[in-house]
Amino acid sequence: MASYGNIRLGFIDALKVFELDFKDVDQYQDYKSKHEIQPTTLVRVGKKTIKAGELDKKIAQAKETGDEKANKAKARVTDKLGKKFNELKNQIAFENDEDEQTTIDTLKKLISGEEVSSEEVSTFNKYIKLKDTIEGSSEVSLYMASKEPGNFKQNSRLKIELGGGAAANQIRKEMEDKGIELTDPTTTGADSLKIGGKDVAPNKVSEERIKFEPKIKKADDGSINEVDMGGHIIRRQVLPTDLKDKLKENNPDMSDAEINDIYERAKVGIERNNALLEQYAEAGEIEMIDPVPGANVDTEEGRKQVVEEYPQKIAKVFAEKLGDNPTKAEKELMEDIKALSSIEDPKEFEKASIKIIEKMNNIDSIRKGSSDLAESMVYMTMLKKGYPVYLPASANFKVSDIVAFPDLSDLDPNDKDYTDKLASNMKYVVNLETQGGVSIKKDGGAASAARAKLENTMFKNKETQGKLVELVDNYEKIMGTAKRDTDHKTSEAKLEEVKKWAKDNGLYDGQELSAGKTIGNSKDWAEKQVQDWISKGKLKGSDEHIAEVTKSLEMHAEQALLLAHIYNNDCRGQYFGNINMDTRKDELEVTDGINTASLMEPLLNSGYSFREDKSGNIWPVPINVYAARMLHSAWDPKQNKYVPGSH
Repeated sequence: MASYGNIRLGFIDALKVFELDFKDVDQYQDYKSKHEIQPTTLVRVGKKTIKAGELDKKIAQAKETGDEKANKAKARVTDKLGKKFNELKNQIAFENDEDEQTTIDTLKKLISGEEVSSEEVSTFNKYIKLKDTIEGSSEVSLYMASKEPGNFKQNSRLKIELGGGAAANQIRKEMEDKGIELTDPTTTGADSLKIGGKDVAPNKVSEERIKFEPKIKKADDGSINEVDMGGHIIRRQVLPTDLKDKLKENNPDMSDAEINDIYERAKVGIERNNALLEQYAEAGEIEMIDPVPGANVDTEEGRKQVVEEYPQKIAKVFAEKLGDNPTKAEKELMEDIKALSSIEDPKEFEKASIKIIEKMNNIDSIRKGSSDLAESMVYMTMLKKGYPVYLPASANFKVSDIVAFPDLSDLDPNDKDYTDKLASNMKYVVNLETQGGVSIKKDGGAASAARAKLENTMFKNKETQGKLVELVDNYEKIMGTAKRDTDHKTSEAKLEEVKKWAKDNGLYDGQELSAGKTIGNSKDWAEKQVQDWISKGKLKGSDEHIAEVTKSLEMHAEQALLLAHIYNNDCRGQYFGNINMDTRKDELEVTDGINTASLMEPLLNSGYSFREDKSGNIWPVPINVYAARMLHSAWDPKQNKYVPGSH
């Protein structure tokens, strides 16, 4: 229940009246020195009404001297410096513990304004220097050597930004006055990263290979019946007409919905199995990486051997790349990799693998290799969980980083008990679902181009794949280059043709597709993108050229949105799975391509390069054609489609 005092204050506040009236601040302070005024009391000073407590704060702030303000600002900058240094110090390439301690102590002295000796400054300058910019610059920064002492080149340094205010510049001046050296941010050149892209990819960690030469058996009519891939038998399967009846007979307690779910899984799994059969037969010889020669991952003993020995092999490659003076953070990471060998529990192994990738991603000198290492981490995690998986060394497997060959050798449509096997043992349905290639991503990964994904997708409508490929091919007429003219008339006709087909087949309602809540439609996106490039000096040319580029981008965006919309509505399965190593959630997000799938979230700007033609006009060229991020989704039988975010 409200007290009288609360009611009184609420009434006064609502009416915006005051309890005490003063001519000016001096009169208020004189009165306050003789009487107690509650902080919540409303007072009027001159023509302004304010609570006494808030007025007291303003008076105190006004009394603060310039020196006091400057000291507070400086304290904020030094706090930021100390905090950031503590976060990064394990990534500094200290030669020994003594140098590390001297550098830490010297920084503390510099921050607190204490004197430092010439010996301390000399050691400090081996590992930390000021970025050389004009005094009074809008950016004051420190560089720290992450590869070796005295090396402050790009890719061999860490950076702490202090801002460009008076306080940051004061700290810079004080450090300079005490002998802290400057280093040029641009003319020192770039050094190679300790670990860059592909340096720790599986094919670099292990050079040994296993070759799979497909052995093909054909039927009398010439169709492929069976492929033997290195001892793994993939047979053409058929969907029994009486499978639903057998499922019901063998599982009398199951509901019709549960029976239909298993039937649908078997149906799509068989379709994918037969598509993979054709792909393997056409692939020719396939090379697989052999991480631990002699270890057969089709056996429990072989999988155990790989998971014990492969981490040591990876750690050895890291040690070779990091050289004689790895930082503390790098040493710790190598020890974490080695420790994987002794983890027994599959779930704990998965968590430890994700933590390794998360940790690597936070070390500047090696972060670019984290996506490649993720492939090995997921590969070992799958082995740990009992899956017989391989690492392809050749490009025969599109969109696949690992390939699974679960045992289906005893599932033969010619057997009299074939239907009973499918209906009574879920092992076969699960194995049909888990076989084939798997794409591995880290934190969603980079956007991928559309064509390979279309070629490895099953659609409900048999015409869908062809129509979407037509949109991909239409790109070249939409987007001109320095050497290729646009053909907007032809490309627009093709776009309208596919739109009509999609509407006639119930895959598109004809409504304008959004390019984003804060962006608008395709035209809005194109216009904003063009203006952004012009403002940055990336896009130049005549008015006619700019208009042509704008139209190209508009159609390009419209096609990308339409392609993803149709794909997501008609996808019924994929010949590949996806595993996303999410370091933010500390989990592996898995889609099997049947119960779950990776739909398309179109990315209209996945990166552009720019080319100048003979007339001086600059053309934007997308790095990936109709790029899209993965949109993890689960099959909903009621909607007869995959639904994003539902698994």
